[in-house]
Amino acid sequence: MGTWLINRLWLPLIALLKQGITPEKLALTVALGALLGTIPVLGTTTFLCTVAALSLRLNLPAIHLVNYAVYPLQLAFFIPFIKIGSAIISGPEITVTIAEIIRLANENFFQMVHTLWLANLFGVIVWLAAGIPVAFLIYAIFLYLFKRTLKNNSNEILKDPSISSEVKSKTT
Repeated sequence: MGTWLINRLWLPLIALLKQGITPEKLALTVALGALLGTIPVLGTTTFLCTVAALSLRLNLPAIHLVNYAVYPLQLAFFIPFIKIGSAIISGPEITVTIAEIIRLANENFFQMVHTLWLANLFGVIVWLAAGIPVAFLIYAIFLYLFKRTLKNNSNEILKDPSISSEVKSKTT
């Protein structure tokens, strides 16, 4: 798993950093991709990440890279977010499972939406409460890592002729 994360997530992000994306923009891209990629509303993450990237002028491939990397977390947190949200709001007890959701989606998508809209609302409330502080933490961690990586590789970056003079002047 560690090698996969390095090769499929970390190295492409570092390549973008070396191409001139600022550490701040890239860290924001990672944080928003992780946050939006875990929303407990199945089928919305690609759209939400696209809107966020276009609105904030973030790198579209990078936000989707992170979105797809956290997809297993969306599935893992889906039911817990919904159940915790229902308990906090004193809503009806949610007894749905992922298998039931998949069955409902295959049989009648609109019936699934009608059945689960309140449960999803509860889950989104918990996701917001937990996700926003976590997104700030992710931003801070990745900002530090990207700045450190950029600083450690600045000599290598300055020697690369494919990098514009504008980027070179920012790194010196």
